[in-house]
Amino acid sequence: MHPLLQQLRGGDLRSIGRSNAVVHEVLAHPELMTALLAGISNTDPLVRMRSADAFEKVTAFRPELAQWSAQQVLALLTRPQPKEVLWHLLQIAPRVQWLPRQLQAVLQAVKAAHKNDSSIVKASALQAAVELLPQAPSGRASVSRRLRAAEASSVPALAARARKLRRRSHREA
Repeated sequence: MHPLLQQLRGGDLRSIGRSNAVVHEVLAHPELMTALLAGISNTDPLVRMRSADAFEKVTAFRPELAQWSAQQVLALLTRPQPKEVLWHLLQIAPRVQWLPRQLQAVLQAVKAAHKNDSSIVKASALQAAVELLPQAPSGRASVSRRLRAAEASSVPALAARARKLRRRSHREA
């Protein structure tokens, strides 16, 4: 296991462990993105989840690094993932400028994530759908329907996120 990933071991799923330290290390040495990306497929659930968390945080600071790994992100996003990994991948997806054929697969993955049992995954899928609208403006009606459905959710956090995203999507339309 790569030394970078060794830092992400131990503890439990409720903790991000040393993922913030790993983020700083990767930002200073972007060539470590390859190891971090490999960590998302690691057999250790903690390493997988924390690698996804760190990868998402790195790409928030440096979106071009998400672009650099678009094909790998797409492969991960279109395979079944634990919820702790999936919500991070959904946050990363809009940071990539997708090719048309890739975009269709990404949109399908985002749509499928709306059916996930996790309210965090559902909220991340809603956010991704809204943030992907500039790349897929023809999906505006579908996204609007999903937002309305989520606003009626019995999960208060999901309903609140949907209302916020709906206001945002109307401002940007």
